[in-house]
Amino acid sequence: MHTKIVSYLSIEMLLLLGLIAACVFVAGKKLKVSLKFFFFGVLGFLISQIIHLPLMHIPPGQTILAQLMRGPTLYYAVVIGLWAGLCEEITRFAMVKLKYPSISRYEAIAFGLGWASLEIIMVLGIVGITLFSLPFVYRTSAETLLSQGIPEADVKLIMNQIEIFKSQLQNVTIWVALSAVAERLFAIIFHTAFSLMAYLAVSRKKFLYIALAILTHTIINFSAVMLMKHGVLITEAAIMVFAILGYWFIMVVDNKPADKGLEA
Repeated sequence: MHTKIVSYLSIEMLLLLGLIAACVFVAGKKLKVSLKFFFFGVLGFLISQIIHLPLMHIPPGQTILAQLMRGPTLYYAVVIGLWAGLCEEITRFAMVKLKYPSISRYEAIAFGLGWASLEIIMVLGIVGITLFSLPFVYRTSAETLLSQGIPEADVKLIMNQIEIFKSQLQNVTIWVALSAVAERLFAIIFHTAFSLMAYLAVSRKKFLYIALAILTHTIINFSAVMLMKHGVLITEAAIMVFAILGYWFIMVVDNKPADKGLEA
């Protein structure tokens, strides 16, 4: 089991690295735009998470947001989806507006690719930590911890956490690893489409595009949370439908005749 998990997580890491390399390649070689827009997208995602993550992890009971997250799954799904949509899409809009009019639709795509790439790096970090923690998890025993002078009460807590972690690892299969990579691929499409919406909002001076991005972002996250109880494959299949729609949006915008709304 240990060897299989290592193999699955290693494959996932390699494929995630491949997605990042593909994003850089598309931005720099295919779109032929300056990579500064790609890294501007990386910065944008970082800023959005500085706002987003701390407020989502405030100790329960201190804010209305935290209290809602303790409620039924429906409330949690709405809150987590809407909050992510607000933090990310408003930040994305502000970043694109900061660069306008020196940003074109292709540079907006590069911006979205950079945004998605940092998110992949975060996932890559989680997978990497899991992978490198496996030797400790499978070699640690209560006797070993006690021999190191750790109090028995603490040893029980540690071993309980290790057993929980092991049970979670048993759910890791090649399909779970591949579905995680597919989800990141879908996320690349989403962030590219949302970045184009931000670009259109700025270039056409229509906030409706940002409202659409926030709503779509919320619906995607809401659907993911609500469908998790039905399994990974059903959840990813639903997300894939949104990704197809996002890809369609990218193609429609990219192939539209040049006009004042699309040309910077």
